[in-house]
Amino acid sequence: MTTVAIVGCTHAGTFAATSILREHPDWSVHVFERGDTLSFLSCGIALWVGDHVSDPRKMFYSSPAELEKLGATMHMSTDVTDIDVAGKTLEFRSLETGDSQTLQFDKLVVTTGSRPVVPSIPGIESDRVQLCKNWDNAVQIKERAHDAKSVVVIGAGYIGAELAEQFSTIGVETTLIDAAARVLANNFDKLITDQVEERYRKHGVTLALGEKVTAFTDNADGTVTVTTTGGAYTAQFAVLAVGFLPNTDLVRGQVDTLANGAIITNEYMQASVPYVYAAGDSATVRYNPTGELDYIPLATNAVRQGTLIGLNIDTPTRTYMGTQATSAVQLYRAGHVDPELGPADTARQGRAVLLDRGHLGRGEHGECGPPSRVHDRHVGERGLPVSTELRPARLLRWRGGREGRGRAGRLTPARGARRHLTRATHITCLMANWLPDIAAGRTAGAARRGNKTARPTVEITRQSDSPHTRHRTKRRRR
Repeated sequence: MTTVAIVGCTHAGTFAATSILREHPDWSVHVFERGDTLSFLSCGIALWVGDHVSDPRKMFYSSPAELEKLGATMHMSTDVTDIDVAGKTLEFRSLETGDSQTLQFDKLVVTTGSRPVVPSIPGIESDRVQLCKNWDNAVQIKERAHDAKSVVVIGAGYIGAELAEQFSTIGVETTLIDAAARVLANNFDKLITDQVEERYRKHGVTLALGEKVTAFTDNADGTVTVTTTGGAYTAQFAVLAVGFLPNTDLVRGQVDTLANGAIITNEYMQASVPYVYAAGDSATVRYNPTGELDYIPLATNAVRQGTLIGLNIDTPTRTYMGTQATSAVQLYRAGHVDPELGPADTARQGRAVLLDRGHLGRGEHGECGPPSRVHDRHVGERGLPVSTELRPARLLRWRGGREGRGRAGRLTPARGARRHLTRATHITCLMANWLPDIAAGRTAGAARRGNKTARPTVEITRQSDSPHTRHRTKRRRR
């Protein structure tokens, strides 16, 4: 019987275990997890802080019991202390009893995820400074947010940006600090981040941008002061959200990795040692726009890679398709609407979706076409808006379900459009919903000209590999 050891069980580990047991129900699969839960959706922490999660159990989609039903041997609250890749053994210790044991394995799956970056800053070990990563962190933040009057969030990436937003909406005085000059500076261009910063300020968030944290100091009144190169900010507690690194120390030096420790895998999720597999935040991805290996820790990557391990762990059969690393963030429940498109009434605006590392620039909107050509979901409805302006240019098409009707479906590249998608380098894309007036077939500009309906002019920008060359294509829907 083949014995598989899976180390780490969040997204990649959960899907790897499920996939392996589905394909090989007679195998012995041992799952090791340091915590007492698995499959935690950490992206929901900010939403829980802002009281948008009715039941925190909804932030989990699997459990140890479910994997046990599939046939896994679960080692929860267990710390793997050493892995000998060449000797095919691992040592583990129960965090509850302290007992240590050794397991001999045939195949090893490393899904240890990532760990928060904790800079070496005086005072950072204070219990008033906490991380935002796992379930225990989430519980601490939620409990503190209930009574807190003030908070300092360090790091204005996705996690810090969403936390700052939610703290401000529940009445907590919020300061957002980042060494970069803009919020979300690594994700979006200044055109977009300027709008985001304006919304923060309108909601009372103090932005301390371009400032590096130099010290944390506990005060006698139970607060903490965060000192930066530009000032000092005092709050009841601080949250550190300055990035992540692959948590691969157990196998580092035994398999090939990037400089940051991410395990290099081939298209079958195999590491440099054939019987070792890796997925999720502990592994590399192939970034399709460049064709190069990269480190992009996203849950979507983890799920796909974990599933592929089960399909390939016996015989390599299914290749990894790579990723465009598209992700979305929504702040303050308001869409971006050009002034000429209608009144700036946030109650009627759609949901703004900012696509990070997308490949298509935002089209220039002309007058709107018939209602069937626009996406008219509103703020309260589920699902994310899609890019209706891209399909007239024949670069994307909708497959499955019915768009805007709450049925499942997806956008896929249209036939012959893949070269436009894969040759692009890095163009940030802003896609916004339309106002209901526009969904009815009218824009402010069209109304002024007496046009009841009009054809949209769509401009799609493709940036080639040369920084000096830009190709533009305009197509008019007829």
